[in-house]
Amino acid sequence: MIVDSFCKVDSTLRIVIATTAFGMGVNVPNINIIVHWGAPHNIQGYMQQSGHAGRDGTQSLSIIYYHPSDISTVATDTQTREFCLLQSCRRKFLIQQFTPEAQSTYSVLGSCLCCDNCKPTCRCGACLLDPPAIIEFDESLTKFAQLFDETIMREVHDQQRTEIKDELLHLRTKLVGNSCASLLNVGMITGLSDKVINDIVTNVHYIFSIDDIMSQYVFERKTAGEVFDIIDNVLSD
Repeated sequence: MIVDSFCKVDSTLRIVIATTAFGMGVNVPNINIIVHWGAPHNIQGYMQQSGHAGRDGTQSLSIIYYHPSDISTVATDTQTREFCLLQSCRRKFLIQQFTPEAQSTYSVLGSCLCCDNCKPTCRCGACLLDPPAIIEFDESLTKFAQLFDETIMREVHDQQRTEIKDELLHLRTKLVGNSCASLLNVGMITGLSDKVINDIVTNVHYIFSIDDIMSQYVFERKTAGEVFDIIDNVLSD
């Protein structure tokens, strides 16, 4: 019934909190605002998430709220970091990333359909973005992001990474328990998909607490605690 409501123009649904997977197999035509809570891990993810808006042909907004640590070299790729910090036209940047051959036709848009950077110089009166697009953080948060980026890490050997991965796979099997894995996705049941496990193993040298795990990978505290215990046990041996 809820899925059916997504597709109705007169639906009572106004806000949907979802992952990137939202919309797969479901056509939701009248979404006009996408809010990204935290910077996506890569620019392709940003485009996939933003692509749910404006399918009915109306001008739409895609807004990112992020903390400086969200765009550290650990958390996201270079293109997304550049996009978030960009001072020039964001639309032009995205065209360059995905369809550079379309750059020659970009000027047809003129000053309309503006991003937040172009909006201050626009005089068309039709652009949607009126609120301030950037909220300044104090200097201490910027220094924290730099610290997170450059210095807080530890040495982890390949053998330790392999052991951590094996232990995480064993934990996932234990968490599945009596659930029928043939009918349910084990990643959905446990929060430990193959991608999550691989991301944890890849970035384990930056993980020092349960909060570090919950900020990026596993969002259920009990499971995050078990994951951290595995990491702590392997790296303290």
